Amino acid sequence: MALQLCYCLGLTILVASFAACSWRDDLDGERRPPEGADLEAWGAAPESTAPDSAHVAVDLFASRPLIAGHRRGALVIEAGSADFVKYIDGGVRTDWYRGLAIPQAEGGSTVVAASAVRGLAAELYFPIDNDPSGIERTGGSLSIRFRAKSAVKNQLVSVFLNEHKITDLRMPTADWQNYSLAASASAWVVGENKLRFYFRSAGEIEGRSSAAAFSRFVIGASLSDERAFEVGQGPPGAGPSRGLEVAAASRLSYYFQLPESASRLRMKVATEGEVSVRVRESTADVSRELWHGGQGQVDLDLGSLRGEIVRLDLISKGAAVWLAPRIVIDRLTGDEVAPELPKADRIVFWSVSSLRSDRLRSTPGRGFERFLDEAFVVPRMQAVVPSAGGANASAMLGRFRTRGRIEDEQKTLAERLQQNGFATALISGNGFVSKAAGFSQGFAHYDNPMRRQHHFGATTLWRQAKKFLLAHKKERTFVHIATVEGHIPYRPSSEAIERHWQLPAPFAPAKTLDLAAQLEAGRRPATETEKGYVRALYDASIRESSQAFALMLEELEALHLPGNTVVVLVGEHGEELWERGKFGHGNSLFQESLATPLAIRGVGLGALPAPREASTLDVAPTVLHLAGIERDAALQGQSVMRIQPTQAARPLFSGLPSGARSLRIGRYKLVLSARGELALFDLRRDAGEQSNLAVDRPIAVRALRVTLSAFVAFETTWSTARWGQPTAPLEAFARDLGF
Repeated sequence: MALQLCYCLGLTILVASFAACSWRDDLDGERRPPEGADLEAWGAAPESTAPDSAHVAVDLFASRPLIAGHRRGALVIEAGSADFVKYIDGGVRTDWYRGLAIPQAEGGSTVVAASAVRGLAAELYFPIDNDPSGIERTGGSLSIRFRAKSAVKNQLVSVFLNEHKITDLRMPTADWQNYSLAASASAWVVGENKLRFYFRSAGEIEGRSSAAAFSRFVIGASLSDERAFEVGQGPPGAGPSRGLEVAAASRLSYYFQLPESASRLRMKVATEGEVSVRVRESTADVSRELWHGGQGQVDLDLGSLRGEIVRLDLISKGAAVWLAPRIVIDRLTGDEVAPELPKADRIVFWSVSSLRSDRLRSTPGRGFERFLDEAFVVPRMQAVVPSAGGANASAMLGRFRTRGRIEDEQKTLAERLQQNGFATALISGNGFVSKAAGFSQGFAHYDNPMRRQHHFGATTLWRQAKKFLLAHKKERTFVHIATVEGHIPYRPSSEAIERHWQLPAPFAPAKTLDLAAQLEAGRRPATETEKGYVRALYDASIRESSQAFALMLEELEALHLPGNTVVVLVGEHGEELWERGKFGHGNSLFQESLATPLAIRGVGLGALPAPREASTLDVAPTVLHLAGIERDAALQGQSVMRIQPTQAARPLFSGLPSGARSLRIGRYKLVLSARGELALFDLRRDAGEQSNLAVDRPIAVRALRVTLSAFVAFETTWSTARWGQPTAPLEAFARDLGF
């Protein structure tokens, strides 16, 4: 059977479109649009590549940039392709200049797609497993080959695998050359492996200070320098025409979480030889064969694996095309229809700084408890960043943002509401949520009494908000009240403190900030009495926050404002309370700093089913949904009222300005420090994040690493409307990246 190859882009076009951008990937917020992106169609609906009567939860063909491709027993890594990001953590540590077009020879017109080392050192990560269809080792030795170009002649590079020195390699010329080396069995591990290069000298590559550029890595016993797969098509009249074409023995591996609902794997296979589909769960020791055969239709029940993180392998002993592979779920009645809700005439948006989810009911205070009993409640909302400025910026922009500033050219939630006829007001007691930081954009009325050194308690803020609501009672209104009772330094009233602490106070409440600074600097440990007192001060502060919220609810009801009033209660972020030996927030990505509440009360909302988790990125789309305004393509989240059970796993991203990032998918959470240290936690069994499972759960690590890398690489430009979620990207994602 002749297998016809149908490239979506030729190699020359791919190189040109990818290399033309050469944009920075250093997390400075200055990155340009993605390679090959059609900006005029940025908000357009993507083409469907796998039509089906069922709901397509994960289009595996569209997810081709996320594939780990093996060919003839080797993992092939294209360093010049956009999918290189999944082997370098998305560029979070900026070791690489990606997307370069480097001449094949001096003065020549042919170019090589490559990535170059920033300065003198760089590293990448790749998985090894014991399945025979993956990376082959000869006598325990691992072959590592790469094609590279040194920036200088007679270059010396030291190569390390998992911090084991493999060799000192001489690169005699500044031309493109193939290099080969071998790592002993003591150097590589089953699971994630780190390959690190240290160069002696730097020169210049395409105008950048660099030691060398790489176009391809081949890890394993392969003798081929070809790509692991291409975009191809099956025989005419065979049904779905587009698929993943392999020209030799291969294994295409997907790492991802299956939907919580029962699902099926569907596709067609065009081949002359034997093919098989295997799966390995993140907790399993061996892979399991789901299907084995030749050419034809594949329809496999994956119901027993629902909600599991797996590695799904498409294995071929020869040439084959995997046509329109996808994970589907039977449609639920009405699951694609957004709920019809009465449009909000006014929205009171009440944010609380440093509000932990676990304090909503455990800390006495009639306001929060009463509200939760009547509201639409998302049990777990993940803050994008555990600091007031970044958290509020992400919520107001609906985009991932770790720094606490809104630029003039960025469009805020308030501006969207104002353009749709809302009277808007921001009344902030938070020094970070200020006009100076750009938060007044879109608000016709702005005041920050904290900045004016006036009283800024929640009840004071509410009195001003109430005046605004009364003055605009005939208009649609949006009032954002930013309260700070739970924020360090904790300064509750004496009456509130007495309800939580009966012993002599070890220090004045206002000194909590000084104590936090001493602990952070390591100048002294905290006593048990001090720890208990800090918890009491925090709980007393949350009590007062709850009481102020209760007063707002009562007086708002007494105003008898016409129409539908919606109240949104949202925490900015959580708070550490000695889980890691200190208290406060802003320096870690553990759940106590990130988990915060989201609850909404309004007509028709209490009866709706709520998702179990959401993100700060979902706040702006949710408010727009309540207002009856369609979200636009710039928003990266979605309305919590539109999150459906048939969707693929939703990734929850968080980060710090330092470059540290975390990702939660279902039960697993990956934390990547700014220095590249990695930790994996199973939150179902280890809610306190005490046991690092990175070594024991390599499939979960790779699955989350791939998703995190895809988002990190494009976090300032990611369009959910066009690309979908990083766990289940749409066809436009692959096309825009040149696949």
